[in-house]
Amino acid sequence: MKKFLLLSLVFALPLYGLFAYCYIFFQFNYMTGDLGRMGEIPFDRDYGRTLINNYLSNNYTVNYTNDKNYRNYTIFSFGDSFSDAEIAGYQNYIGHILGDSVLNVRKSGVDAARLAVGLLNAGFFDAKKTKFVVIQRVERHLIDALLHLDFDKISSKGEVTENSFAKRPIADGDTIGYRAFNFGRISNWVKLKIGWTKVKEAQLGINAFSQKERGNKLYFYQDDLNFARYQPHEIEQAKANLIRLHEKFAEKGVCLIYVVAADKYDVYSEFIVNNPYPENHTLDYFSDLSQENWFLNTKDLLQPKVREGCLDVYKINDTHWSYIGHRLVAEEIVRRMSCATKL
Repeated sequence: MKKFLLLSLVFALPLYGLFAYCYIFFQFNYMTGDLGRMGEIPFDRDYGRTLINNYLSNNYTVNYTNDKNYRNYTIFSFGDSFSDAEIAGYQNYIGHILGDSVLNVRKSGVDAARLAVGLLNAGFFDAKKTKFVVIQRVERHLIDALLHLDFDKISSKGEVTENSFAKRPIADGDTIGYRAFNFGRISNWVKLKIGWTKVKEAQLGINAFSQKERGNKLYFYQDDLNFARYQPHEIEQAKANLIRLHEKFAEKGVCLIYVVAADKYDVYSEFIVNNPYPENHTLDYFSDLSQENWFLNTKDLLQPKVREGCLDVYKINDTHWSYIGHRLVAEEIVRRMSCATKL
C-alpha cells in the first residue's frame, strides 16, 4: 500500500506542479484582447489602458433597439465584430466628424449584407431621409457572405431585436473572474506551448506596435490563413453579387459604402521576416473595384500607414483595429461620403 501511495505521489507531483505554475501564471498575467485570451498570451495592462486613454469622450454610435425614431437617422451601419467597437469604433469617428449620429444595426449570427438587403426589401430605409448605408465585413468571411446573399429576402424590424447583440466591453480581459484558475485556460495554455493554438506568431522586420516587449511581433488568428479554400470562379461570383448589392441600394436612392475589414495577417504579412505562410491574394480579385467610390478595401488604406511607421493600426493582442485604425477608416468613409454627395 505504501509503495502504491509513493508511486501515485511521484506521478501526481508533475501535475500538481503544472497546476501550481498555471495558477500563479494566470493570477499575475493579464490575457487581454481576443488573441491574448484565445492563446493565453500575457500582455501588460498598460498597453490596453494607453489605448483607452485616447478614446473619444462621447459616443455618436446608437445601437438599434426597435427605436420608433429610426427613420430620423441618415447614416446606418451594418457589420460584424469590427462594427461593435462602440466609443472606439469607426461609426463614432464618423459621427464626430459630421456631427451626426450613426445607427448601428446588427443581429447576432446573421450576415450584415443579408440583413441590410432584407430590411431594404421591407422598406426599412426611407429614401427621403437615409443618405448612407455602410456595410462592413471581415475579409476571411467576405466570399462566403457574398456567395450566400439572398436578394429576395424580406426582414422585419422586430426580427433584428429577436437576438440582439451584447455590447463588447471596453475593459480588456482585466477582471479577476477572467483570470480565475480553470481547466479550459490550462488547456489553452498547454496548446500554446505545444503549437496547437489558434493564435499564430511571426517576427516582423519593423516595430508595428507600441507594446514594449513585443513591438515587432505579429499575433494573428489562424483562420486568416484559410483563404486558399476559395476557387477563382467562386470569388468572381462573389464579386458579381457585391456589384449587384450596390446596384440594389442605388435603385432605392440609398448610397452604399461597402467596407472590407482586411485580415490582420493580410495587412502585416509583407513585413514578416522570412514569412513561412502563403500570401493572401483574395482582395486582388477586387482590385478593379478599388476605383469605385462605394467600395473600400481597408488593406489599401491601412497597409501604407503601417509602412509609413504608424503604430497600433491593429491592436497587438487582438484581431481588430485599434482606435487608430477605426479613425483612419472613418476619415476615408467620410471622404467618400463627401464625394458621393457631389455626384
